[in-house]
Order: sequence, then structure tokens, then C-alpha cells
Amino acid sequence: QLTEDIKPRAGLKYHSIIGNISGSDDPALITDGVVPYKSAHLDGAVSEVILKGGHSIQETPEAVLELRRILRLHLAELGLYKPK
Repeated sequence: QLTEDIKPRAGLKYHSIIGNISGSDDPALITDGVVPYKSAHLDGAVSEVILKGGHSIQETPEAVLELRRILRLHLAELGLYKPK
């Protein structure tokens, strides 16, 4: 409910990393145990990754790798990183 009316600033790029403990691929059932998918999903995200795990998904190796991918993508867009 808190993010329901938030509109991202024009030109702002953002990504989503979402935890899922439900074992389901159905968006109506996906949850990290605290936040349901319908609240975690943000329209307009450059990418959205749903990982197996709970509300502290950011602490998992998979989430760290996804964050690294996002940061490298951003650096490449700025011309500061060239993928190997």
C-alpha cells in the first residue's frame, strides 16, 4: 500500500530482486514471507528477478550476483566497464 501511488522520476532506471518462499510461479502466490509479489513488483523495472528465499533475499549469493550484474550493466552504460 505504501508504494501504490509512487511514480518513478522520468528517466530513472531501476531493477527488482524479489524473494519467493512459496515454491509457486503464480504471481498471486509469490511472497517473501512479508511482502507479496503484487506489492514487490514495480512496473517499468529494467529487470526483475525472483529468487528462492525470504525477506532477507539480498543476503544470498544469488542476489549478490544479480546486484553485480546490475552494477556492471550500469557501468557499461556509462562507458566505465567493458564486459570480458
